[in-house]
Amino acid sequence: KGKSGLILGGRATYSNWILRSLDEESLSDSEASFYDGIVKYNHQFNPDSKLSATAYFSDDAFSITSDSLYGFQNRLFSIKYNEALSENTRGEVILASSDYKFDINYDSDLEDRFELGYHINETEIKFNLNLRI
Repeated sequence: KGKSGLILGGRATYSNWILRSLDEESLSDSEASFYDGIVKYNHQFNPDSKLSATAYFSDDAFSITSDSLYGFQNRLFSIKYNEALSENTRGEVILASSDYKFDINYDSDLEDRFELGYHINETEIKFNLNLRI
């Protein structure tokens, strides 16, 4: 009765393989990598109601010197339900969540080693009501 759609996507890099194959000695301990993926789903129950969901994840890491590693990570998720409540009124409910992480790891033989990072996490729910006059 309803109609559904699904989209999947992903990608990754092979930069580490390239960096390791270089003759440049200063880059031999370098690292550069990322990957991400996305999933989108839509379902229309009838002409008046629709559900959609999206999920995304990514992870990046790079180090151009042998003593520091930088990392980034993202996670996003949302789900939305939309319905016609009357001829002139539509309502929707949206649940969304996001998570972002960043970190630096400095690892040396000296006593100045450190780790630095932050983490932002947010979740929200929204109710929207649209009235056409």
